[in-house]
Amino acid sequence: MGSTNFENVYYGDSNMTDAYHELCEQATLEDGRDPYNGTISTTEGVRLLVGSPMSELAASKLARAHLDDFSKWGECGAIPLVARAETKTCTRIVKVTVPGPVDYESLYAAVEATFPVDKVAGEIDWNWSTGYTAVGSDLPLPVVKTKIVAAATEGAAVTTYTVLCDGRVLEQGFATQAAARAQALALAKAETSAQTHTYGVRAVTSREGGDRDLVRVVRTVVSTKVTCRVSVALPVSPSSARGGWLFFGWAAM
Repeated sequence: MGSTNFENVYYGDSNMTDAYHELCEQATLEDGRDPYNGTISTTEGVRLLVGSPMSELAASKLARAHLDDFSKWGECGAIPLVARAETKTCTRIVKVTVPGPVDYESLYAAVEATFPVDKVAGEIDWNWSTGYTAVGSDLPLPVVKTKIVAAATEGAAVTTYTVLCDGRVLEQGFATQAAARAQALALAKAETSAQTHTYGVRAVTSREGGDRDLVRVVRTVVSTKVTCRVSVALPVSPSSARGGWLFFGWAAM
C-alpha cells in the first residue's frame, strides 16, 4: 500500500488535540475505518510545528516545506491559524498584463494574482473589442503588443488558368492561357441558352503542392495590457488571535 499527503483546515475554538480528533472522526464517518482510507484518520497523533498563528496561505506553504518531517502511520503536523477576518466587498480598478491574447480565464487569473488568495468576488468588467466595435464598459481598450512576421511560403510559384462563366468557375487547372481561352470559346459555342453569358479566363498563382498563399503575414499577440474593474472582498481588520488549525502529513492508502 502507498501513501498520500493531505492538508485539513479546522476553524473553531477547540485546542489542537480536540480539533485533531474531531477531524479524524469526521474522516472515518465519510471514508470508513479502513486503515488505508487515505485520510488524517490513518495517522497516530499530532505534533505542533510552530506556536505563532499565521494565515492559511502562509501555513500551507510552511506545511509543504516540512512535509518530509513526518511519515505514514506516525504523527501529523499542526500549525495554528489566525482567525478569519471579517471582510467587506469593494470595487478596484486594476491594470494587469496578460501574456498572449486575452480571454476571460487568462484575465481572471492575472487579476486574481494581484490580490490575496480567494479575494476576487464576482465578475470582472473590462472593455473588449470585436473587429472595430468596442463592447463592454467605459474602461480603456486593451493595449496589445504584437509581433508581425512576413515570409514567402515554401515551394515554387505555379500559374494555372481557370475558365469562368458569369463569375462561376467551370473548369480549372489549364497550363496555358491559350488552352483556357480555347476551352472558353468551345463552351460558349456549345451554349444553347437564350440568355447572354460572359465567359472569362482567370490566372491563378499558387505554390507547388496547392498552397494558395504566396506570402503569409502572421500577426502574433505577445501580451495584452488590460484596465479592468473588479469586485474584491478585503479584510476589515486582520486578526492575530488563533482561530483554527491546519493539519498536514502523510496518510496511508
